[in-house]
Formats: sequence, structure tokens, C-alpha cells
Amino acid sequence: MLSQIIKRRLLQNTQVIVYNQSLFFSQHIVQPTMKLEDMTMTQIRELGHKNLAQQKIIDYQRFINPNVHGITNKKTSFTSFEDQVNANFNKNLIKTAPANRESRRVGLIGYKMGMTHFWNKWGALVPCTVIQIDRCQVTQVKTLEKDGVNAIQVGCGEERMKNLKKPQAGHYLKHNLPPKGDLAEFPVTDENFLPPGYMLGPRHFKIGQLVDVKSVSIGKGFQGVMKRWNFSGQNASHGNSVSHRHAGSIGNREYPGKVFKGKKMAGHLGNINCTIQNQMVVKIDVDRSLLYIQGNVPGPISALVRIRDAVKMVDKQYLNLEYPTWLPPTNEAEYKALPRQLVWDGTVIDPYEDYIHENDVVSGKDQEDD
Repeated sequence: MLSQIIKRRLLQNTQVIVYNQSLFFSQHIVQPTMKLEDMTMTQIRELGHKNLAQQKIIDYQRFINPNVHGITNKKTSFTSFEDQVNANFNKNLIKTAPANRESRRVGLIGYKMGMTHFWNKWGALVPCTVIQIDRCQVTQVKTLEKDGVNAIQVGCGEERMKNLKKPQAGHYLKHNLPPKGDLAEFPVTDENFLPPGYMLGPRHFKIGQLVDVKSVSIGKGFQGVMKRWNFSGQNASHGNSVSHRHAGSIGNREYPGKVFKGKKMAGHLGNINCTIQNQMVVKIDVDRSLLYIQGNVPGPISALVRIRDAVKMVDKQYLNLEYPTWLPPTNEAEYKALPRQLVWDGTVIDPYEDYIHENDVVSGKDQEDD
């Protein structure tokens, strides 16, 4: 899902852009003989296969897994095409300043790849979750006048044409985009609109920035109160029979004569939308489009993750963000000099250094007499 050889494109216009290792090129494709609304899904798929036959196929750069054993090497990641896709868009986009603290930017969606760790400059171990921003593109822009809300819809991943419904295929054809595996919508303010087709990368966020991460947690099934609510349980002996892990009393007799709503009892655990607030971005890998977030992120590996600016830290960081998103410098030399990896080096204060107040007396040293 994260690395495919062919990017299947089905477009209605006269030009098509094909993703490849180092460039984009355009060529004519087969034109439909009738309106898209009047075509059946079979005709749309046939048109897509005809167009695909005219496209040049270029393999992606493969990341070889160093394995000395006789096991087939697998591709572990892919090369980001953010810069090539946005080459035409960046000519018309201008960096803006936030109008006020209510300015809202679009978020990102990606897939959870797992967890890792690194050591910062103080020698502290920083656990982090790796999220791949897999070809996250703007698929639709909603305005207050037309749709009743200012929002941007983004999509990531990819989907086969044969798995799309006709309305879904028309949605991507309208904006000249490849089919996406997942979609998400973020409310934005009108000064932070982005054109459809714009590809967002991990540089949308800054190193050290706090973000809110939302995903569906891992389902645990039906669980008891000790695992679900961290109850201590009852006595292991001394007359206790078959109630060691039970909750105990859940109410009274005549008063209140009922079980209050919200009582902590056994039930289904996990598999719900869960948001972790104020997580720090600690590392960015531009070439592989990876975003490293400190701490854990809900959900299993390959889970869809929504990332946005922290809503409770607006006053502390909204002036330091890039609006409407990160834009490359116009000077080519400056752009080539930009680092391809950014790593958070830790706080300014050494966390292992003992805090000494100005009125404290340092142990083992006598104060000088006045």
C-alpha cells in the first residue's frame, strides 16, 4: 500500500501527470466519447486501462533491506514527490501571517509505521512513533458560501480503480487526482486555503511543535473491571469465593434503588476514536516523508492517523507556524542547502542537572564570611 510500482491514473483532461523517481511528464490520453455521468463503471474502468497503457512505467527507488540470509528483500519505504508535485503550485502561493489566534491551518493524515527511539544531546532517551505522510494531497476545498463551512479535505495512500464506486471516481476526476485510500477533513480559516492537488509533507509541522494526534485505538474486546478500569480486585482468600476479580457492589437497596449512569463496569474496551493532545514533533525525514512524534499514538500499525496543530497551545505557538503551509525558498541554492532531516535536540535546560535555588546552600562548601 505504501510503495507501488505503478500509479494508476484515470483523468478526463488532455494531460496526465505520472509519478516517477525524479521527474514528471505529460502526454495525451484517450478521451471519453460520452459524458462521465452517462458512463457505466465498466466503461470508466476500460477507459482507465487504455490510458494506463499509454503511460510510461518507471520503478520507484527501492530501499534494500540489508539481510545476509537468503530471504527476499522487501521495500520498506518510498521516495517523496512533494517537491515535484508542488512545483507549479508554489509559483502562486505566498506565505501569510496569521490574522489572529483564531487562524486555523489544515492538518495531515498518514499511517502509523511503528515506534522507535533516539537520544538527544543530553543523553536522554526519547521514545517516538513513526508516521508516514503517504502522498497526502488536497482533494477538495469547501467554502462557507458554497458548502456552509470553510474546510479542506485531504487524502492519502492509494486505491485501485476497480474498488471505487462511480461517485468516488467522479470526485477524483473532477480535481484531476489519483484515487486515495483514505480521506479526512479539517476546518480552516479562509486565508489558509490551498489549491486542490497540493501535496502536503512532514515539513508542514515544525520541530518542537505540539500537535494533537487522533486515531482509532486497538480493540481489546470484552474486558473486566480490573483491566478496563484498573480496579484492585477483592481478597484472594479469607472467605472470598469466585469473586476475586469482580467489581463488588454497584449500588444500594432502597436508596437510590438503581445503578447510576456511567458506573464503571465490565464491557467493551478499545476500538474507539482517541485523541492524544500536546504531542511533540521530534524528527522529520523529508525524503521518506516520515514524521516522528514523541510518545505513543493510538491504534495498531498501519492505522490511519490524523494530525493537527494543538488546539490548547494556540497562544504559545501560533505565531511561529508556517501559513498556509511550509513553502520552499525561491532561491534554488537556498533550497538545495536545506537539510533533508530535522531532529529535535532537546530542551535548553539539562534535565539531569539538579535545580539549585539562589537561596540554597551548596553542600560541602562553606559560605565566605562577610
